Amino acid sequence: MATTSKAENTGSSGTAASGASPLPHQIDEMIGDLASSSGVSVKTADFAELDAQAPTGNAAALDNLLDVTVTVTAELGRATTSIGHLLKLNVGSVVELERLISDPVDLMAQGVRLARGEVVVVEDRFAIRIQEIVDPRKRM
Repeated sequence: MATTSKAENTGSSGTAASGASPLPHQIDEMIGDLASSSGVSVKTADFAELDAQAPTGNAAALDNLLDVTVTVTAELGRATTSIGHLLKLNVGSVVELERLISDPVDLMAQGVRLARGEVVVVEDRFAIRIQEIVDPRKRM
């Protein structure tokens, strides 16, 4: 049975193999040791400095987002049930939702509630008449 000491497990950089993260200078030493033992030429990448750009303002930042498409849905309500009950559903089955008929429906964008309103009909399609905009701090 072979035994190893802690010094043998840490390698030349002094970093324990137990998961401690090596420091940047230790990484350089480890790369140098690996390169010299394997005959591979290793160089540090030189990247150009990035110049900090002055902020262009909130309006300019928002302009970049105005054409992004999101999915908007109206949520009539929810129901919690077992998988067994779901498997018993047939054509004509009724699933009761937790929301009352007098409660407004939620208008959601990408799963985030933005507003609440009532269901209306415009020509031959359903629509939502917005009655309340949700406070942005409560959307998350």
